[in-house]
Amino acid sequence: MRHVFEAFRLAYDQGRSQREIARALGLSQSTVNDYVRRFRGTGLPWPVPLAMDEAAVEARLFATDAVPVRGRAVPEWAQTTLRALAAARANRRRTSNSDN
Repeated sequence: MRHVFEAFRLAYDQGRSQREIARALGLSQSTVNDYVRRFRGTGLPWPVPLAMDEAAVEARLFATDAVPVRGRAVPEWAQTTLRALAAARANRRRTSNSDN
């Protein structure tokens, strides 16, 4: 959790870019982006009110329904796999029939 608050401090107090924050903390830029996006999604002010401890902030940041990770729908992997296998079988049949 220390990295999360340090990322917020660097972003909001020092106005550093996400790339600079990532380098300073040894994190990926996408992780810093995720932290900042989640924080904005909570609606909390910076600095966080003194009445809120780190656990309360963490609970708001990483609540499963607070901020969706991405706006995309999750693929139906079972259906996708079945279609890919059916296509592969059809291709094998076509190639084996053309060889005869």
